Amino acid sequence: MSPPFNFIRSLGGIRAVAAVLVVYFHFSYWLSPFAPPGADLFRLANAASYGMTLFFVLSGFVIHLTYSKWFERLAAPRAVLLFATARFARLYPLYLSFLVVWVVSHHGYLLRFLNDPEFRVFTLVHLLALQSWFPLMLDGKLSYNSVFNVSWSVSTEMFFYLVYPACFVALRKLSSAKQSALATLVFAMTMLFLLPLCARGFVPIGHQIERYWGMHPDGAANGVWEWLVYESPYFRLPEFLLGALAAHSYLQSNAVRPEVQSDLARYLPSTALVLIVALALLPEAYPTSGALKVLGRNFLLAPGFALLLYAIARPDNVIARILGSAGLVWLGEVSYSVYLLHPFIPRMIDVTYNAYPVTLASTTLYLANLAMGGFALAALSWGMYSLLEMPARRVLRRVGERAALGGA
Repeated sequence: MSPPFNFIRSLGGIRAVAAVLVVYFHFSYWLSPFAPPGADLFRLANAASYGMTLFFVLSGFVIHLTYSKWFERLAAPRAVLLFATARFARLYPLYLSFLVVWVVSHHGYLLRFLNDPEFRVFTLVHLLALQSWFPLMLDGKLSYNSVFNVSWSVSTEMFFYLVYPACFVALRKLSSAKQSALATLVFAMTMLFLLPLCARGFVPIGHQIERYWGMHPDGAANGVWEWLVYESPYFRLPEFLLGALAAHSYLQSNAVRPEVQSDLARYLPSTALVLIVALALLPEAYPTSGALKVLGRNFLLAPGFALLLYAIARPDNVIARILGSAGLVWLGEVSYSVYLLHPFIPRMIDVTYNAYPVTLASTTLYLANLAMGGFALAALSWGMYSLLEMPARRVLRRVGERAALGGA
């Protein structure tokens, strides 16, 4: 049973943009030959944070756009089972392969798994995809800074899927385009105020948790507070919900007058881009702001991204057509493989880290590293997508559909 919504090419293309932001941020460290401070010239500050925000807002938008019809048309237990099967089939086969390959291919990890109970528990929590739901640490490092690093976002996504059925029930109460648009605006403004406030109040609680549980974080980047504002699904959920709200507004936008739709198509994409740039510049303009420090780790660009997704979901604007180009759509299609596989690429390229000043020769070496890494990643991702991700998805979805609809 296919999800009852047609594929929107521009949404596939913008997924590629999110993947490129995250991958380039990591590659600018992992494939960089430059000695400090020259290395900072080639890094995009906050690119990974903003890329993850785009992923999570896009996830909420696409999930509601794609699956809300199931929840409308089917009995709740069947809709939930179909939804759970579809998302499990989408994420888990490649995720499981990622975990296994990581343990087997990294020197000493398999031996440690066999001999270290703490590492076995750490791995088991990852197998259950629960690692971001609480401040899990290994050797003083949070899970996103430790073994299986990038897998934290899969755990966070799983939490979103657990919440989505309740989210759908709430969204269906918004019965008009005006109500949905107003709810989206109010929710975005509330979160921009509330998240920094909650984060500030959590600082002493985080220290108490560390003392009570005998945690010894390796620096502030691995503290419980950092887990809360960046890795935990509890601070990331508003991004997903905002995406779902934007999708709900989009689904109801057909009721808007044609002349208003025409104006939205003309002005909304550029307005969204201006908003995104303005929000991204705020931390640079106010570097001492504690609120912007918190929001820069999660929700800051979410309103701009939600507005952009609403705008490009319609094909009648230039930005949507650019994002719907064949190359970006292809990259968006394999972006999950790109995301999970990109930590393996630096091990395939012999890079001398922090060794050279910024010169023409070292810059050429850096660009060559990026080109080789990008090509290897694209080829490996396409192979995994074709040979593992898609076949496993088809089989698991077929099994789930039989279980959900077999008695129908």
